[in-house]
Amino acid sequence: MGLMTQYVENKPVFALVDDHVHSARQLSRTLSAAPEPAFLVWLGGANRGKRILMEIFTARPERTPDMVIVNLKGYSSASAEFIADIEKLVHNADIPIVALASTLDASTRNTLLAAGASAVFEHHADLDAYRREMAQLTRFWVRETATWPIRA
Repeated sequence: MGLMTQYVENKPVFALVDDHVHSARQLSRTLSAAPEPAFLVWLGGANRGKRILMEIFTARPERTPDMVIVNLKGYSSASAEFIADIEKLVHNADIPIVALASTLDASTRNTLLAAGASAVFEHHADLDAYRREMAQLTRFWVRETATWPIRA
């Protein structure tokens, strides 16, 4: 199997750009155990993630993910800058970009939305709260894509 397939066991494929392996693993475990499970492909940090997404969206459309999740913690504006860099490419393909943030304060949330995020979710420290938030993330994807054409 390649980097991504459109559907794995009829689950949506989410591409994650995250600069910490621990949080990438936690999200993968959480999404696979969610009531509406999703298959997560971790693309690595910002540089590697951007390079892979550029290749996918420009040369390998058969591997297009169903949603891109950005969770960069390298510096305060890392996620917003990354989203702004890929926003046109991803949104031209009708793929939502979701940001994970340590807080949902108005400034953080508005900055991420202005950069091109379709939604912002909080990366809670408490595991139960985190699971509930990630369940909201999968429900967001279902709502956002319910009227979109199904890709074969």
